[in-house]
Parts: sequence; C-alpha cells; structure tokens
Amino acid sequence: MMLCIAYGVDRKFAPMDHIVEEEISSTISFIRENISDAVAVGETGLDYWYKEVRKNEEKKQRQKEIFQLQLELAKEFDLPIII
Repeated sequence: MMLCIAYGVDRKFAPMDHIVEEEISSTISFIRENISDAVAVGETGLDYWYKEVRKNEEKKQRQKEIFQLQLELAKEFDLPIII
C-alpha cells in the first residue's frame, strides 16, 4: 500500500468568519515549506452549497482568492490540483 499527501485549504473553510488572514497565510507557508512531500495541491475548489456563502459576495470572493492561491502553488511546483 502507498500513502500519498496532498496539501491544501479545503473550500468549506475559506469563507468562515473565524478563519483569519494569518491562519490562511500560515497554512500557505506550511504548504510551501512542505510541498516536496506532496503529490498534489488540494482538495480545493469553490463551494456555494452553503446558503451563507451563496448569498454573500464577500465570502464567495474569499473562496475565489484562496482557490487562486492554490492554483498558483500547483503551477509553481508543477503539481496536479485536486478539485
């Protein structure tokens, strides 16, 4: 059996009010520092299922920003992305 690692910020956490910018920044830093262990970036994506996200443009925009950050990481390190 082989176990592989993918690092990312799950889309359901991106729009949460209690997730502050420092936590996102430190998570992205952690991913960058440990990316050599990973086979992919993710799981990520855009999730508008939750009503509080679907009806809130600010939260949707935050999800898009974090999604974009992860797309850029995947490109930079030539890794696939799990969406």
